[in-house]
Amino acid sequence: MKKVRKHLSLLLVCALMLGANMISTFAVEKGTDPLRTAEEVQPEPTPGDIPPDVLPPGPVTEIDIEALTLSEARLSLGLARTKKLEVIGFVSGGACSLEWISSNPDVASVTSGGSVRAESPGEAKITAQIIREGEVVKKLNCDVTVTMKKVPYATIRSKMYNNRTKVSGTMFEDKGSNEVHLTMFDFYYRSPIYIYPNDRSYGSPWETIILRPMIYAKRDGGTSTVALGVWLQSIVESVGVMNRSYYKMKFVGGGESFDIDGSTHSRRKTIGQYMKYQLMTNGTFRISVNTGTHLSRLDKLKRILSSKKARIVVKDKAANRTYKCKIDRDHCDMLKKFIKVYKKCLKTY
Repeated sequence: MKKVRKHLSLLLVCALMLGANMISTFAVEKGTDPLRTAEEVQPEPTPGDIPPDVLPPGPVTEIDIEALTLSEARLSLGLARTKKLEVIGFVSGGACSLEWISSNPDVASVTSGGSVRAESPGEAKITAQIIREGEVVKKLNCDVTVTMKKVPYATIRSKMYNNRTKVSGTMFEDKGSNEVHLTMFDFYYRSPIYIYPNDRSYGSPWETIILRPMIYAKRDGGTSTVALGVWLQSIVESVGVMNRSYYKMKFVGGGESFDIDGSTHSRRKTIGQYMKYQLMTNGTFRISVNTGTHLSRLDKLKRILSSKKARIVVKDKAANRTYKCKIDRDHCDMLKKFIKVYKKCLKTY
């Protein structure tokens, strides 16, 4: 009996060892470790689980430098017109970069995306530079000619008349048979500014400054010219103020500014029982004209008008004074629309 029990015990041990060996073999085939707990077993990562920074780099796009060409070798553009140039065969994001340059931005400007704009009559060369490892490896050129058509005075007058209602608060007015104005009223009205010159005046003298943007066209023989400017009027009532000479105007805002040159003339008359003088000064400051529009100035002006603290600074040489006139938001928006109307007039040429 004892021998039977001994043999059964040996058989049981052998069976247990054989079972353990089979489990281990199965685990190895399945890729698991029977000694690790379920919490320690992690699934094998799939390609989607691998972070991008440890993936092998993709193939770099090769560009055939010699095969690159411009979409246009020559361009002829009317005033204020635009045309987009492309480098055929160029692929962005590779080992090469692309840079656009204009030989004369005052005639034809170009953006970083290759969009060419006609600024004023003349000729310019647009160059696309292919750069690799900091060196220019190829240049592609496009010759641009900006032309200005001869537009009859009746045509530009009609264009201004048809756009007279695009901006609220504007007035269309013929100034004789050779000049027409589209004026934006109440662009800026300065309440009396008190000044204290040594003029022995009765009471405090006062001054009012009115600024009005204006599109104006003139007959020029068989053609015409059109311009955008600001009309200034100053009224001073005082005994001793003899003259005003506003010679410079500046738009300021958003960290940018640009000057506008112009001139004024004064006229004085006696008013009231105390023999006061009323000095009235008028003049026009021109921002742009079709013979040399420099549309980049208009772009800058629109950026200034979009800033929170847009203002006009006017300098008077006779009194050595500077006036800062704030432009409210409504008038900023109106003037931006007025600029858009002016650009439509430019495209007539």
